[in-house]
Amino acid sequence: AELEQHFAGYFLRTDQDLPRHDRGTLMDFRVEQVGGYPCFGYVLPLETRYALVEYTVFSPDAWTLEAYRPHLEAYIHQTLGLHPGSYRVEEVEQGRIPMCTWDFGAAWRRRYPDLPGLVPVGVMGGLARPSTGYTFRNIQGHNQTILQSLAKALLPTGALAPVASWRDRLAYRPARRFGLYDQTLLRVLVEQRYPGARLFERLFEGNPTPDLLAFLDGESRFSAEIGIMNSTPRRLMAAAMLGL
Repeated sequence: AELEQHFAGYFLRTDQDLPRHDRGTLMDFRVEQVGGYPCFGYVLPLETRYALVEYTVFSPDAWTLEAYRPHLEAYIHQTLGLHPGSYRVEEVEQGRIPMCTWDFGAAWRRRYPDLPGLVPVGVMGGLARPSTGYTFRNIQGHNQTILQSLAKALLPTGALAPVASWRDRLAYRPARRFGLYDQTLLRVLVEQRYPGARLFERLFEGNPTPDLLAFLDGESRFSAEIGIMNSTPRRLMAAAMLGL
C-alpha cells in the first residue's frame, strides 16, 4: 500500500494580527475533500502577522502547483477569514512525503554497503510515519540521539572512538507494533474503506491530545493505544489489520 502526502503552501504576511497567532493548526479538515482522499489545512504562525499556510492531500499522485491554488486560497479566504488584499504572499512552497511501509533503511544499506559511518536521517532514515507522514518530532529526537552518541564517543584528541557501524547503532527503530498500525491505517486510506477525513476526525475527537501526539510520535503506551483503536470503526480496522 502506498500514497503520497503532497502539499503546497504560502508564507504570507498580513496587515493585521493573525486571529490565532499564538498556536499552530496541525490538521484542519474544514476544506473541500477531493477524490475521496483526506485533505486538510495546516497553519504554522511564525510571527503575529506572518505564517505558513498549507493545503495537504493524501493521494496516489502529487499535483501541480496550480492545482493546489484554488483549494489553498479557498482555505485562506473562507476558513481563516483572510480576504484578498489583506495579506501578501512572500514565498511559495511545495513538497511531497512518501507514505508507505517500504524499508528505507534496508535500501540505504544495500546502496552504500561500504559506508557504515553514514547515518541516514529524515525520510531515508525511516522517520516518516507511513500512515500519516508525521516526521518532525521523530527527526528532532533522532538528531538528538546522534549528537549525544557522537559527544560520548569524542576522545580528548578530538577524534571519535572507533565504532563498528554508526549506521546500525544509530538506526531509528520504532516498536514493531507501530508498523502494524501504520500498515492497517494505510490500507484503509489507500483502498478508501472509510472516509479518510472522518477517520482522522474520530481519532482527534475521541482521544486526549497528549495521547494522540505520543501515538503519532511512536512513543505511546499500549494502554493509550487501546483507547485510540476504540475510537476508530473497530470491525473495519480489524479486517484491514488481518488483510481481509
